[in-house]
Amino acid sequence: MFFMSGYFGEKDEELEFDSTDVDAFLKAVEDGHEDLVEKFIEDLDLDLEETDEQGFTALIRSSVEGHEGILEMLLDTGKVDLEAKSNNGYTSLIAAAFYGHANIVELLLKQEVDLEAQDSFGYSAIVRASEEGHTGVVQLLIEASADINAKTNNGNTSLCLSSKEGRIDTATLLLQHGANISAENEEGESALGLAKTEEMRHLLSEFANTQQEEEDDDEDEMEEEEEEDKDVLASLVIAAAGRGEIEKLTSLFRRKPDADASDASNRTALIHACNKNHLDVCILLLQSGASVDLHDAGGRTPLMFAAGRGFVKVIRLLLDHGADISRIDKKGRTALGWAKESGNAEAVDCLN
Repeated sequence: MFFMSGYFGEKDEELEFDSTDVDAFLKAVEDGHEDLVEKFIEDLDLDLEETDEQGFTALIRSSVEGHEGILEMLLDTGKVDLEAKSNNGYTSLIAAAFYGHANIVELLLKQEVDLEAQDSFGYSAIVRASEEGHTGVVQLLIEASADINAKTNNGNTSLCLSSKEGRIDTATLLLQHGANISAENEEGESALGLAKTEEMRHLLSEFANTQQEEEDDDEDEMEEEEEEDKDVLASLVIAAAGRGEIEKLTSLFRRKPDADASDASNRTALIHACNKNHLDVCILLLQSGASVDLHDAGGRTPLMFAAGRGFVKVIRLLLDHGADISRIDKKGRTALGWAKESGNAEAVDCLN
């Protein structure tokens, strides 16, 4: 029991308080009377989780009013529930965010509060702050990794509500940090559709156009990188085929290269393998979808290269895979003509 002069009465009236006087305690918190709150807290019989008619605990009330000193006192006790909710579902963080008390929000964030807690309407702290245009609070919550695209019960995001209320600075901040400009609420309205001022519509339209241009540029860049990657992969396949590196080729084909890619002379990996008598490589390439009759710049097919070198096993493999024996190169020679030039009688017999 203690006495306090001039509180809840005339200026010079001395009043007596009991530690169980919850209304007096919560009134002291609401009014920011730090000395009196400290006296209540010092009495161990006090229940700090008692609430007023709105369901506000002392911690929530100090967050609503922005009483930093009292909030710190309450936190120091270690006896307050950071996630306690009022009748309308406000936690201390949501309350502080709604009323724009950046100093209180900063203190609460140090306590590892639930950033994504929602009130009865599905509003998280960042959504409440965004709707009210408390840009500084929104910045703190973004830095703490609050979900910038969290939705309320009816599907509105922070950007939707800040746009609706004309909060230019807040909307700009949200956009800069990745807010989804295309997100729609349950009525199918996006931030642009909810914007009521010309300034807000201009901001959102400009951002949407810039975003689209950047996405187009990124897509073009990705396509260019993919083409470069394909070219590099094709060069590796052709080189490995020419050297007979079967294990390397097997590994390369896990990346799904173009089996028919060619070099500057239009020679495919299969042509290079046939020209060097790498039978196992030829088998792998054909199994991987290489075309058996693609020719180089001089019109020579894989079969012609194998025939010209007298590589009988390769010739038979190509024939088994449907190689066209009647193809003619730019000098008018067929695979048989190349075989005859090689002087390999067995190769000639295969092609007759």
